[in-house]
Amino acid sequence: MDLHKRIKKLRQDKEWTQQELADKVGVKQKQISSYETGVSKPSANVLMRIAEVFDVSTDSLLADLERLSASKSIKDIELLEYFQAVDHFKEEDKQAIKKVLDAFVTKNKLEELVTK
Repeated sequence: MDLHKRIKKLRQDKEWTQQELADKVGVKQKQISSYETGVSKPSANVLMRIAEVFDVSTDSLLADLERLSASKSIKDIELLEYFQAVDHFKEEDKQAIKKVLDAFVTKNKLEELVTK
């Protein structure tokens, strides 16, 4: 997820308006709007204030930590590459792949139960 989407999501999760966030950060509402649409990026100082307001690290705002975390936890590189490719598929194709994976995971869990 990009920075502008993270800022917007965090604001919406708090159920704040752009004006409320702007007041807390000390900028104008138009600046928040431009950050959330990706038209502009906050300066380092503003980014630190945004992180402070949301009680998150600047790293979590800047980096796609979910993707980095997934790539560190999946040890099979080929499998990771497949997942990264699937991430760009149409939603209906993703759902089909999730159903196939679910079937394999369920099968595997059942086999583990039977062999115990």
